[in-house]
Amino acid sequence: MEKNGFRVEDIGYLIYANAKTNEIGFNDKLVFETTLVPVKVETDWIEPTLVEIKNCLENEQFPESGAKCEFCPYREACGKKLQAIHKKTLFNQAD
Repeated sequence: MEKNGFRVEDIGYLIYANAKTNEIGFNDKLVFETTLVPVKVETDWIEPTLVEIKNCLENEQFPESGAKCEFCPYREACGKKLQAIHKKTLFNQAD
């Protein structure tokens, strides 16, 4: 962004939403209390990461999954859960 002339700040914001538990009745809706939380951020990792992502996407071969990848175990767990749900749904439809 800075290379395009935009000013980049070192503060980011998280919006934290928590459902209120003291509401009277559910009435098919949840009421949330939101809080804006300022967070000091570092941006120096963004450009090299974007270059790495671009190179990966343009590569003819997929990178190998492995222990170093923080997303592979998550993706594997999600895939197994979705397969279990799918099998359960198919089984229940057969009845």
